[in-house]
Amino acid sequence: MFAFIGAAYLKRNPDIINRPVASTVFNFIIALLHAAAEMIIVTPFFMSGALFTAEQLANGFVASVVLLVGLGTVIHSMLDYSISILVWKPLCTAMPQLRTSQD
Repeated sequence: MFAFIGAAYLKRNPDIINRPVASTVFNFIIALLHAAAEMIIVTPFFMSGALFTAEQLANGFVASVVLLVGLGTVIHSMLDYSISILVWKPLCTAMPQLRTSQD
């Protein structure tokens, strides 16, 4: 879901990668969508008690799902995006046919 939304937005606005503030905002919004989707998927497992230890369940929903899964996913997603940009820019320099916008 978040990848499709991000890809569709980048297809219409490919220059966003070259604007640091806009790229960071885009990264954060996509990370929030990713985290929301992860939390929606994990919540039924948390509520049923499956896949969580007694200690994790004792910490409660906020600590186990919102902080661990939600915040963890935001951080992980933002790092993944940042790494992909660090790889993409030199790759476009080495292989100009990959470039979809003017730098």
